[in-house]
Amino acid sequence: MDLNKIYETSNYNEFDWTEINRDINDNHVKKLEADIDSNMGIIMPVLVNPQRVNGKLQVPDGQHRLCALKRKGLPIRYIFAPYQMKLNDITRINSQQQPWKTIDYVKAYAKAGKEDYIRLMAFYEEVLDRVEKSKHIRKVSIRSVSYLSQGNGSNPNISIKDNIKTGRWKFRQTEEQARKDLNMFMQFEKFGSCLTETFIQAVYSIMNNQEGFDIKHLIRQTNKYPWKFVSCSRGQDWMRMIEELYNHCRSEKNRIYFRFRK
Repeated sequence: MDLNKIYETSNYNEFDWTEINRDINDNHVKKLEADIDSNMGIIMPVLVNPQRVNGKLQVPDGQHRLCALKRKGLPIRYIFAPYQMKLNDITRINSQQQPWKTIDYVKAYAKAGKEDYIRLMAFYEEVLDRVEKSKHIRKVSIRSVSYLSQGNGSNPNISIKDNIKTGRWKFRQTEEQARKDLNMFMQFEKFGSCLTETFIQAVYSIMNNQEGFDIKHLIRQTNKYPWKFVSCSRGQDWMRMIEELYNHCRSEKNRIYFRFRK
């Protein structure tokens, strides 16, 4: 094995992904195929780990290039990495090229055996099943589901303690409580925005910080005055809307005025 040499083979069975590679993005592969057809750009050699696994050369970087070349029936050019690359190496390399999305990190850590991420992926599949059956909700992000899994609205891409991208994120609720919270948010299903990140963050913020707040009263108000429920894009706007809806037709002494976080 020569680290300075570019190898070439047409035996596609020589290669395999590592267990923590991202899922193949078919659109990206098609773009690479188009580049090959038009002779645009240079298809760089794929990177393989020096140690075979189950007799295969594992590809920590270049799986999309490999797929495109394989579809075109072209030989694979590859080079050996100087050491056996692990998850942190793979995420760093890939993020420098086609940026990883939050779901890519979650899948990678789940494949690597991190229990909290395995639980998150399982719960995410449950939520997706609910969304597919809904007439009003179009999609749900893995970040939204991560909030439900923690019982708060901390941003998984900002919080140092709970940053999903570093592998330190924790599934802090029980699955039973996470499902209860999911059912609670689904009470607002008819408005279609009940599982957006900003709505979940706003509701959790109020529930965790506002004394005297009753989520059941908010649900009753929503059903009674649906025209007062207005979808928002920012967390602060959600909280102001919820405050107005919550207090609608209440006497002054029974009103609750939220403490907005800056």
